[in-house]
Amino acid sequence: MQNQHPEYVLATIPGDSPRSRIVFASRSQPGKKPILLKQESYSDAVGWFVQNSIELTREEMVALRSAMGGQAPSACQRTQLRTAANLEPSRILSFEQAAKRTASA
Repeated sequence: MQNQHPEYVLATIPGDSPRSRIVFASRSQPGKKPILLKQESYSDAVGWFVQNSIELTREEMVALRSAMGGQAPSACQRTQLRTAANLEPSRILSFEQAAKRTASA
């Protein structure tokens, strides 16, 4: 099944081990907040999978960035982020697909 509302990975931040990471993504899905932070873990059986996630509005993301000492992005930087977001859609792997992949290996 094709994902009708793909997520676009903006950044991947390594975690405290080689099997953990934070994914910063954007999406344009009606009824959902556009910014997504995901804590992912890696398993040999299924690959990367989401442990926890938080959805943010653009305003919440700006406030978070400001709270961490960063500056609010300029209009040009926002355009660059949106353009970059269109380059790399993420892929969703179902557990059924992972089981088939593992069984055939």
